[in-house]
Amino acid sequence: MSTADRAAAEGLAPAPGALGRVGALWGSAGLAALLMVCALRLWPHAVDGVREVTTLGQALGGALIVAGIAWAEGYRGFWCGLSPLVAARSRWLAQHPRPLLLLMAPVFTLGMLHATRRRLIRAWALTAMITGFIVAVPLLPSPWRGLIDLGVVVGLSVGALSILARTCQGAGSDPEVPAAAPRPGAPW
Repeated sequence: MSTADRAAAEGLAPAPGALGRVGALWGSAGLAALLMVCALRLWPHAVDGVREVTTLGQALGGALIVAGIAWAEGYRGFWCGLSPLVAARSRWLAQHPRPLLLLMAPVFTLGMLHATRRRLIRAWALTAMITGFIVAVPLLPSPWRGLIDLGVVVGLSVGALSILARTCQGAGSDPEVPAAAPRPGAPW
């Protein structure tokens, strides 16, 4: 059980105020909306990829690609990994609203700021890896690019829904915020 969860269970955590609740909603819903915007922008490429499938081998390969990405990105990456973190960090933000964290709530819930060193390294490394994929996938021949894009659309959609579901459930994990108390007047 995390420190924040123990404190909440013992009644020591502050009750979330309206500003904190709005920040938590902005963090989770804003991140889910960003994922859906990305999925919608990829959708035309995915449709083009499916239209360009001409052989049974491409169709089977495409089905495997979509299923593999949906499992790896949607289930393992989002449902099991990121969504519990986003829910926990949203809950933490609701109880500890700070101006800069409220403004940057979607980035905060991703663990890209005001996080433990380990979480910061993981979040920024994952961002670099995703950027590499974004650069590399358009270089693939057709229909493979579109089929990968279709898998990503499915994965991002599962991700957005899982973030909203986990946040509504109140499910979560350790929010992985620094243990030290903030300086008075510090934005985080």
